[in-house]
Order: sequence, then C-alpha cells, then structure tokens
Amino acid sequence: MNNFASNFFSVFLENEEIYSFDFSGQKKLIGYTFEKFQELENLKETIVLLKKELAEVENQRDEYGDKLIELGILELPKTSEEILSENLEETKKLYNLISGIQKNMENLNTRLHNFEEKNNEKNNELTKFDSRAVPAKRY
Repeated sequence: MNNFASNFFSVFLENEEIYSFDFSGQKKLIGYTFEKFQELENLKETIVLLKKELAEVENQRDEYGDKLIELGILELPKTSEEILSENLEETKKLYNLISGIQKNMENLNTRLHNFEEKNNEKNNELTKFDSRAVPAKRY
C-alpha cells in the first residue's frame, strides 16, 4: 500500500483547466480539457494569421507612405540634426541682419553728428552776421 500512495496524485477540473495539489497543498496548473486545448490552438492559429495580415498591411502602408513622400504630399519628420542645422542657419541670418542694422545705426549717428556740427557752424555764422547786421529801415 505504501507503493500505491507514492504513485497516487489527485487532480481536479476548474473552468476547463486541470489542476493538481502536491503534498504541501499547492495548487498547480497541469493542463487543459480537450475543448479548451482546441480553443487555444485555434486562437494561436488566428494570431499567426493576424500577424501575417498585419505585416502585409504595414508593408502596404510603407509603400503608400513612400509614394506620398516621393510625390511631395508628405514629408519625413526632421531629425534633431536637421532641426539644429536649420536653427543655426536662422541664427546666422539674424546675426547678420542685426550686424547690418547696427552698422546702419552707426552710419546714421555719424551723419547726424556731422549734420549737427554743420548746423552749429551755420548758426554761429548767422549769429555773427546778425550782430553785424545793418539796422532795418523805418517807414
């Protein structure tokens, strides 16, 4: 009888799953009913077919995307390197623009200063002339 007990194990069915208990009372999944097994096999086959269809759809999507890019309807997203390069070019343009404006401002300030000096000289001459002016006639 001792030999019979060592080869004995109990199993039970729960929701189409087969479980056993070991001697310490731990519940362990050891299998499925035939119906559940068939259902899982069918599900596995469906998943394989869906993965194939998905791969075909992704391939078709890539082909359409490539064609749209080729026609100029879509653009690929810019890489960070391209964005940095564009930003650098725009920064250079702004720097050149600001430098040009600064040079124009310096030129205008020089011209204004020269104009003010000439104007002051003429005012000084007029002032000298006014002091030597002939009195006006009286009527």
